[in-house]
Amino acid sequence: MKHDKFPSPVSEDDLTTQKCSTGDLPSPFMQRLLYSTVCLLLLGEISSFVFLYSRMTSIEAISPWRTIEFQRGAIDVQRTSIQAQKEEFKALERRVLSLESQQLLHEQRKQQGPQIPSAPLGPDSHSRSRYKRRASDTSYVSNLEDGSLQLQLQDQAIDQDGLSEIDRSLLQLNSIVRIPYEQIQDFCAKTRSSCPPGPVGPPGPTGTHGSAGHRGDRGDMGMPGRDGPRGLTGMPGKLGPIGPMGNKGKQGPAGIDGRDGLPGEPGLDGIPGRNGLDGVPGADGLNGIPGMDGTPGINGTHGFPGDKGDRGHRGVQGPRGIAGPRGRLGKNGTPGTPGIPGITTYHVNGTEPDKLLIAPSIPGSTKNRPRRRKPIIVREGDNVRLRCQASGEPRPTIEWSREDGGAIPTGKWKDGSVNSHIFNMTHIRRDHTGVYRCEAYNGIPPNDYKTFNVEVHFDPYVRVNDWKVGTYNGSEAHLECHVEGFPSVVTYWEDKHGRILDNSTKHQIHYYQDQNFGWKSSMSLLIQEIDGKDFGDYHCVAKNELSVTRGLVKVHEIDPHLWNPSTGKQEPHIFGSLPPALVDLFDDLCPPPIVCPDCPKIPKCAEGHGALYGLRVEQFGNDTYPGFKNRSLDCMLSAVGKPVYHRHTDSKYGSWMRDPHPKDPTADTKYWTTDTEIPNLLFEFSDKNRYRKNKPSRNYSLPHQFTGNSMVVYNGSFYYQSHMQQKIIKYDLLTGSESNITVPELAVNGSNYLYKGAGRDYIDLNTDENGLWAIYGLPSNNNTIIMKIDPWTMKVEYAWNISLSNHKFGELFITCGVLYGIDSVQDRDTKIRFQFKNFRLRGFLN
Repeated sequence: MKHDKFPSPVSEDDLTTQKCSTGDLPSPFMQRLLYSTVCLLLLGEISSFVFLYSRMTSIEAISPWRTIEFQRGAIDVQRTSIQAQKEEFKALERRVLSLESQQLLHEQRKQQGPQIPSAPLGPDSHSRSRYKRRASDTSYVSNLEDGSLQLQLQDQAIDQDGLSEIDRSLLQLNSIVRIPYEQIQDFCAKTRSSCPPGPVGPPGPTGTHGSAGHRGDRGDMGMPGRDGPRGLTGMPGKLGPIGPMGNKGKQGPAGIDGRDGLPGEPGLDGIPGRNGLDGVPGADGLNGIPGMDGTPGINGTHGFPGDKGDRGHRGVQGPRGIAGPRGRLGKNGTPGTPGIPGITTYHVNGTEPDKLLIAPSIPGSTKNRPRRRKPIIVREGDNVRLRCQASGEPRPTIEWSREDGGAIPTGKWKDGSVNSHIFNMTHIRRDHTGVYRCEAYNGIPPNDYKTFNVEVHFDPYVRVNDWKVGTYNGSEAHLECHVEGFPSVVTYWEDKHGRILDNSTKHQIHYYQDQNFGWKSSMSLLIQEIDGKDFGDYHCVAKNELSVTRGLVKVHEIDPHLWNPSTGKQEPHIFGSLPPALVDLFDDLCPPPIVCPDCPKIPKCAEGHGALYGLRVEQFGNDTYPGFKNRSLDCMLSAVGKPVYHRHTDSKYGSWMRDPHPKDPTADTKYWTTDTEIPNLLFEFSDKNRYRKNKPSRNYSLPHQFTGNSMVVYNGSFYYQSHMQQKIIKYDLLTGSESNITVPELAVNGSNYLYKGAGRDYIDLNTDENGLWAIYGLPSNNNTIIMKIDPWTMKVEYAWNISLSNHKFGELFITCGVLYGIDSVQDRDTKIRFQFKNFRLRGFLN
């Protein structure tokens, strides 16, 4: 809403009142209200003045130029306010004069009747006279209509000459108090809500336009304006004269490198540098494609050994190994006390017997002396003859049968039993394995019997019925192989990279043993969640003491959305040798037995000589040996363990070793291997797991190539025979230093190898708690030389020459200072045939 501002002239004794449509308010209440309002306004003005004065004082104290600028701004604001008040006062004055003239004209017409023209009120007349009235006069009316304040005055006037422009903007309440018209207008506008609006008055006549006012004084000069935009660039002037030459400037920064020039011609090949130190073993990578054999390089020099590191934490327990072959039978129990044989006679019809009747009896009878007999071990295809002689009266009859109740293959037929005291099995087969029983009977009870346990050993045999298995991504594949073999076979699966597969979330492996035949079994592999890397060849491997057989199953990819028509059952694939054909078991193919000639008598031991049981033992050579220390411990050999399968290798000859007396306790878990195809390298494996996977942790370049495969690692050094030399080399694995010892009359070439069989050794190195030993044969007479060597000084302590041919033994070994000789290292069962004990001339034959 809009409110018109105007001066309201009253006398000191008058008080402005407001008339409402509902009635007049009492005058004392309005006085108190106005006084309180005026006091509050005055207090506000005084506080504003005090605040502005203190602010100006603080600004003036801070900076003089800020004070000047503030004063200028205050003067400008004051000038602008005064000018606006002047303009507002003039407009209000003109409006009041017009309202006064209209009110006088209206009153005159009302009293006199006829209209009396009134003199026009010009600017000169209203400036010299005013109308005056009291506050109690009822002709003073204040109405608010449409947001504007209309003031009606009557015929009383006062003189306003001598009043300043500021006095005209204030309302004189009494001789002391004056209130600005703006404050009264704000008060009236705020109290309007408490009074209802009055009746709407008639519209007044339109007033005449006043004459133009006098031109005002010239105002003060304003503040300088902002800089205008920059003008256009003028035309260039004439060139001035050339100035004097300036001082030399500083050197600028280096320029950007130019383009690379054309490459020059390759230089000559430099001299190869020395071989660097061995780096830290990297992570195991995939097996690459074997490259061509390169030219052997020059052996590099070994660096200085580093400081001994701290002992590492114990590693995580490795996966469980493959189950070993079936163990050997235990020792036989103590035989029981044999009973007293009895004789049974019979009376016939009460007459005296004229003939003695005796029940059947078999030597070595199982019935009379029940004990576990040793098995009869034969190879498949051999001819076997079992004899069963019985005595008794009348003469007993012999009947052969199987204890498991199975039939006996006799060629094209299979018989339940065979009657004969001799049981021939020609070209024995694997299905002949079992326990056979010969029973003697003659009608005189009780019958007697004897059992024979026959074990037929043969190479592993693998049959694959489904050798091509089709599958697709995301599915699974089932692979199966049927295995036969005796002794019991060790079976496992290999993938296309030759890695042994174990049970996991990807692979599930199962083995099934035939309950009726101990030499039959089957193995299966289930591959789950097939992906592209799983397609390829898989091998089912069967291994026993005789050989290794590898079956093959191919896994290929198929499209599951296509239909593959059946082409009939595929023929199974056979890996390994088939059993021989069945022939008549009673064909006697064995030649007559050879009569053993009379053996010469063994001479007695003569005093002063080393002859014992026909052997001659003496010192080797004419050298003087320093001798050896006495044994600190008295030990003896208690048992020889069965062979343990660790891993498979394609090398025909080689050696794997462990250090029985390591310098560093951390080397107790290490393994070392050699390969005759790489005679200048020694491979080291940090633990058994890496050894099984054939992943060496370090390779040693040997100063001399080795020969044979009977070398040892002892006390942190590698001992071996140098190729084509009569020397034993000691190579320190820590420092890389070497030393050697000459071995007299040692063979270095030819086929006169040590021991019988397929070995390729000229010397056999052994270690025990006494140190290092060397066993080799003399090429001239095949005598056996035993040499005791100090492993630290590499000097011979003593050497024995034994007139014993090393070709009669499969192996000679030394433990606890005792030399032992065994028959064979290839047969399942063997015997120790020779012992040379305690460094003295003592031996025996068993």
